[in-house]
Amino acid sequence: MQTTNNSGRDAPIALTVKGACATLSISRTTLYEEIAAGRLTAKKAGKKTLIPTSSALAWLNNLPAKAA
Repeated sequence: MQTTNNSGRDAPIALTVKGACATLSISRTTLYEEIAAGRLTAKKAGKKTLIPTSSALAWLNNLPAKAA
């Protein structure tokens, strides 16, 4: 199942750890630190860790804005 984002392209409803790192441009260590801190949500499907796309977008939107 996929959702459609604002650009009209289909977006996955969840990302793998590798996919989330690539999408968010962060390291695997940072991803797991954010999960441990509760700022990112992770789900388990067997051994696979999945990051809901909505959680990744919320995390990104909650980052502080860069000062001008």
